[in-house]
Amino acid sequence: VIITNTPLSSSALIETYAIAVEAKCRACSDHGVRCSKDGMSLAQGTGTDCCVLISPTISTLSNDDKGGNRKMHFVEHAGKHCLFAEIVGQTVHESTSEAIMINIQNMHGSYLRYKLKSYLKAIISLLNGSRPCVPPRPMMPVPGAPLPIIFMGIFTVFLVYFAPLQENA
Repeated sequence: VIITNTPLSSSALIETYAIAVEAKCRACSDHGVRCSKDGMSLAQGTGTDCCVLISPTISTLSNDDKGGNRKMHFVEHAGKHCLFAEIVGQTVHESTSEAIMINIQNMHGSYLRYKLKSYLKAIISLLNGSRPCVPPRPMMPVPGAPLPIIFMGIFTVFLVYFAPLQENA
């Protein structure tokens, strides 16, 4: 959740949101958080991730208490080279990194133990073939099946062709 006390233009809202999502993904990448679907890829967010950006709207602050208009100051742009966006990105990155480290500490005991488990999962995923019938990302080719599944399929085909058929009398 990002809360600002400065109004943002509509383009600045979109740019700030994009900066926040990129900072979150960078924090996941920095800590080597792996994807649960494909143990070889780094996680870059999930379907349950969310990002909330709260700021005052320009229209609600443009009128003063006496009904007159006053000059409004607001953030018009929040691109990657703006100070506002840099502050948002750094804040999101630091808070996400801290949350990831707390989670790793609570679940695994130490960062070293987490990394060892992560590498072991990646090796096992590589040897087994990760989720053989589902592509890891949309539009990717379906990965090949692991050898035990291929041998089971061949065995089943031979069994069907060479097993004697029983006729019903």
